[in-house]
Amino acid sequence: VLEIILKSKVTAGKPGTLHRILFTDNTNTPANSLLLFQSLGWHIDEFLTHSLTGRSEVGIYTHTDGSTSPFIIGTTDGSDAAYRGLAVWELKALEDTATLFDIQTVNINDDIYQKSFGPITIKNKDGRALYDEQGKPLIIIEFLDNNHFIVTNSKDAVKEVLIRLAKETSRNIAQ
Repeated sequence: VLEIILKSKVTAGKPGTLHRILFTDNTNTPANSLLLFQSLGWHIDEFLTHSLTGRSEVGIYTHTDGSTSPFIIGTTDGSDAAYRGLAVWELKALEDTATLFDIQTVNINDDIYQKSFGPITIKNKDGRALYDEQGKPLIIIEFLDNNHFIVTNSKDAVKEVLIRLAKETSRNIAQ
């Protein structure tokens, strides 16, 4: 799974766009969030494991300069356990996402492992981020709504996903 995402970073779309990657299970059904996180080998705890539901989304955001940022959207049951599970996962998020987000670390004693996640707000949505020495987010974990969260390293990716989510919601309300 990780290899496919990393290859897609190279062939993503036009600047300012999202490129979706569809993962399916062995019955050709879109992979659910739990299956995706397990396939990535991420160290999620039982609180998050039990609250993951529904489809997951994986994609690549292409910045205006042509660089790319992967993102993963998970679906939860909206319970407090999901929030708690993501908070607990912060302790392992750097280890789990370093390859995906090109975070250069040598070993567990690197200075970056001594840092903690802090608050981040993007388009009036509160989340958590691990920042580098220059204050740039290395990892962003943010709830998009009560049931969906995003893991990425790009504020622009979060903004674009939120714009699309708002359009989809307004379309559903109008129907």
